[in-house]
Amino acid sequence: MRKNCDKGRFILSKCGVSAVIKSFLRRMAQMRRCFLTKCTIWVGDDKNTKQMSCYAKETGRSMVEMLGVLAIIGVLSVGGIAGYSKAMFKYKLNKQTEQIGSILDYIIINQEHLKTANYQLLGTLKKLNIVSEDMIKENDNTYAYDVFNTKIKLENHHVEQPDGGHAIGLQIDTSQKSIDICRNLMLIAQQRADDISWVYIQRSENDDSYTSASTYYGNKITTRSNYLRNLSISQIDNACRVCEDTKDCFVFVLVGYTTVK
Repeated sequence: MRKNCDKGRFILSKCGVSAVIKSFLRRMAQMRRCFLTKCTIWVGDDKNTKQMSCYAKETGRSMVEMLGVLAIIGVLSVGGIAGYSKAMFKYKLNKQTEQIGSILDYIIINQEHLKTANYQLLGTLKKLNIVSEDMIKENDNTYAYDVFNTKIKLENHHVEQPDGGHAIGLQIDTSQKSIDICRNLMLIAQQRADDISWVYIQRSENDDSYTSASTYYGNKITTRSNYLRNLSISQIDNACRVCEDTKDCFVFVLVGYTTVK
């Protein structure tokens, strides 16, 4: 019998179980019991489905590691908020450029037709849909408002040169980023220097009076030295600093009726 087992295939029923195999089976049984003690078996809603979950041994985290993770999360959060705020402000500047630029371009192109308009140009430009609905506040027929909620004043000066023409001005509330808003309007005007007469800045110390701070001329005026086209960004910022520490500040852009000398 053993000779047949050595030569042929081992048949458990005929050859018996050797001590080695018995030992192996005992070890397997022990491993099975150990495995089942560390696992949880449960039956789901479907009685035909059994799911086994074996929970591995887990180790905890130290306080230093947790504080490190919290610190990293805090830094990333602060950076994300700062980046978002910067992106939103840049978006608003671009939106303001679009709002003011479209109004100014229309005035430049149609200045002759607008001569007969009322002193307050807002009503006329509202009817022509040049001032969009989102720039208008209910029961306010004096000002339009840009994306920063800055007041926009639109005037038609029925006088001869040098002050005759159409003016668009921003009344900048100094509680906002006044230098950035002023700079943006100056850059809008600088890009259109060939078509405007001048830009001037006024500051207010109280509710009743404004003091002229500075004036910069467009290319229509040929006898001045402080031209808008020659201003650098730093010079524009210095000009706009007069809007700091005041109640409010007006920055006007004038499109003259005629070429002013």
